[in-house]
Amino acid sequence: MRLVQQVLGSAIPLLANVAILLYVFQRFLAATRLRRKLAREMRDFGTMVERARDNLRYIGERVTRGMDEIEQDVGKELRVTSRLTTQSARLAGVLRRFAGLEENVIELVRMDGNRENAKVETPIDVSTEIEKVVAAAEGRSVDGCRERRDAARRKNEQQQQQLDENAREEELATRNPLSKFSTCGAREMARKVRVATMPETTMALALSLATRKESDEKREGAVGRDDS
Repeated sequence: MRLVQQVLGSAIPLLANVAILLYVFQRFLAATRLRRKLAREMRDFGTMVERARDNLRYIGERVTRGMDEIEQDVGKELRVTSRLTTQSARLAGVLRRFAGLEENVIELVRMDGNRENAKVETPIDVSTEIEKVVAAAEGRSVDGCRERRDAARRKNEQQQQQLDENAREEELATRNPLSKFSTCGAREMARKVRVATMPETTMALALSLATRKESDEKREGAVGRDDS
């Protein structure tokens, strides 16, 4: 009995100690596994953080590069817009010059056609042509010139008739043939001189007016070229 009691008294603490040892060893293994798991998860989390940082850095670099490219594109578009504006202004000026040149060419062609179709004719009545030139230069019509000429002619005829009547009365009163011939001769000479002098004066007046008109046209042409 004592032996059994001794064996049982020593075996029970031994079993308790073994059980405690096994429990502690199990808890140690569990803690070791948990620590390894935590370390592995920490490494994975660090790797994920590293990758996230790399991704953020890459995204930031790409965004910066995209912004630089956008700035360059905007600068290029602004330069292109400025050049297009300048070229459009130049093109508008060239188009205006081309339109003026086209008008000049059309005018030259028209002048050449008119020159080919023109006929040089000598007027039959030079006095009438001179009167037309004078009337055009003075801004008056040919009919008005003719009316004034007819009025002057009628006035001269009336004066001549009056002079003839006076001469006849003097002839009848004196009955001197010498005075008759001398009076007629003087009257005829005065008439010839008056008739010969009027066309020359008209010609000189027409030439002076034509010269003045040409000088005015040249002056207007020079002013027009200066304005253009």
